[in-house]
Amino acid sequence: MEEICNDISPGDTEHEIAGALDDYVRRTGSNPVVTLVAADERIMRFRHPIPTGKELERYAMLVTCAEFGRADLESHTVRPFWPPAG
Repeated sequence: MEEICNDISPGDTEHEIAGALDDYVRRTGSNPVVTLVAADERIMRFRHPIPTGKELERYAMLVTCAEFGRADLESHTVRPFWPPAG
């Protein structure tokens, strides 16, 4: 997920960020089950934010729940994102 946080930037939509996160999870050999993304004020307004067309301005929250292999193992990860200063 750190890779995705390093690649997103202001102007990206929540949908674009969620798509990039799902692609990354698939590249690791996992299956994304739940993907939630919120930008800016939506982080505090929605406990489980379904991605929208809202563009990232200052910060974002990314959440993924993914299945690993046939053992039905799941992992849940949450990461905040703040663009680098300057």
